[in-house]
Amino acid sequence: MTLWQEWHEEYRRSLKPRELEELADLLFCRPPAFVIAKALKRTPVTPDAVSLFAVLWSLVVSACYWQGHYVASLLGATAYFAWNILDCVDGQLARMRGGGSPIGHIIDEVADVLSTIALWVGIAHHLTVQRPGEHNWWLLSVVTGLVMAIECSVLEGKRHEWMARVLGIRKSVRADLEHVTRVAAGWRAERTHLFGRFVIGFYVGMRWLQHVYLPPSADPVYGTADNTRWAKYHRKALRMSSWLGPTTQMCILLACTAVNRVDAYLWIVLFVGIPWMMLVYVVTWIARHQEQHEQVEGT
Repeated sequence: MTLWQEWHEEYRRSLKPRELEELADLLFCRPPAFVIAKALKRTPVTPDAVSLFAVLWSLVVSACYWQGHYVASLLGATAYFAWNILDCVDGQLARMRGGGSPIGHIIDEVADVLSTIALWVGIAHHLTVQRPGEHNWWLLSVVTGLVMAIECSVLEGKRHEWMARVLGIRKSVRADLEHVTRVAAGWRAERTHLFGRFVIGFYVGMRWLQHVYLPPSADPVYGTADNTRWAKYHRKALRMSSWLGPTTQMCILLACTAVNRVDAYLWIVLFVGIPWMMLVYVVTWIARHQEQHEQVEGT
């Protein structure tokens, strides 16, 4: 096997299963992230450290947009693209090493949320400075940021269920919450891992809010006929929800920034993203009924 073939095979193994990847990630972020992860593979740098550095880097993104003028926003867009690459590095590095820390996926999710909050603070101030008096940009940014968060968490929830039901590489949402809560309780009794307890607490709060609009399904059992049937009907909804994902949204924001219309990104999230999310819910509802109908016919 040539060196190129070895690298290609290692790159392929560093990716998530195809159903879980956004097309924008595969095209723009995964290749450079692999090069960085490859360079870090034999260093002491951990995937969790990369996640935490990404949070700090998001402050650079926010600060650039905060300035409120075109050149700074272009720098912010460039920094945001670099942030998305870092967001890929931690997972690819963990997979290249054969696994991350016990709460690595939690740290990654919490880091993404904190980074997104920083981004929206920068966007809100950018629009307030650049387009004063048009709208209450802070209020509109809060609403749009919450909508974006819901859109992205719909994708994350479907990914989580797919990993649990179809791939067997993740606990169900309910089992995952019970597990991390027990871990946090143990650390609290030992009076250790203060940061880890904070991350778990933040994660549990995120999941609680998510259940308001995306209730968890029954605990899946990996490898059963029921889950094979579930995958057949729910694959379409998972693929559709990937168009609501964070990297796809990054591409839209970068395009809007390039033409100096950051405000257009807000309208796209609201007036394109919400109808698309509703369509994902409809497709999911149809899939559940088809799945139940086939199950009844088979009994």
